[in-house]
Amino acid sequence: MIRLLLGIALAPLAVIVFAASLRCLWSLPGASPSVYPFLGGFALPVAARLVLNMRSSWLGRLVTGFYVLTHEMTHAIATWMGGGKVYGIKAGAHGGSVDVSHVSTFAVLAPYCVPLP
Repeated sequence: MIRLLLGIALAPLAVIVFAASLRCLWSLPGASPSVYPFLGGFALPVAARLVLNMRSSWLGRLVTGFYVLTHEMTHAIATWMGGGKVYGIKAGAHGGSVDVSHVSTFAVLAPYCVPLP
């Protein structure tokens, strides 16, 4: 019950943030020609999600596996750059993991900060 009430209370904020995000994205194309690769990188996964059946098609599994691999690689690279050791990487269409010697905040947040494809 508390989750429902919290969700209802936060719904207007979610609508405002969504509208502000759309407004920002809508104004980007006129800013600079260098923004087009950014918008393409934003639109491509959204289009792939809408078109591909990510779980059952071979192309969907390939795309998902590539995404998971690059995600785990950024964890590994960030750990390595921080002086840690990477013992192993597992990546596949159903998820992945990295076995490292120690964990840092940078290594944990690296997939969201480091632009790896």
